[in-house]
Amino acid sequence: MNVIGANGRVFGTVDDVELDAATWRATSLVARVRSDAITDLGLEKPFWSRARLSIPIHHVSGATNVVVLKTTLEEFAQLIAHAAADPD
Repeated sequence: MNVIGANGRVFGTVDDVELDAATWRATSLVARVRSDAITDLGLEKPFWSRARLSIPIHHVSGATNVVVLKTTLEEFAQLIAHAAADPD
């Protein structure tokens, strides 16, 4: 299932779903990031594996046969950069 940003750009595909064990609610989606989106997100391409990104569920706008995010790829890249600069 493709993961698409708010502007229609494909991030990648859903690889896994993280759940809260107490409530059985999804907390985030784990996406396997497409190679063309890796550099745009500011991630380093792994040598032996695929880049994976945990996307908090509050960024999801909806899901049918694709997952549509509320944020664009560029906005998500800014969130990643901010989190890397300020881990707390």
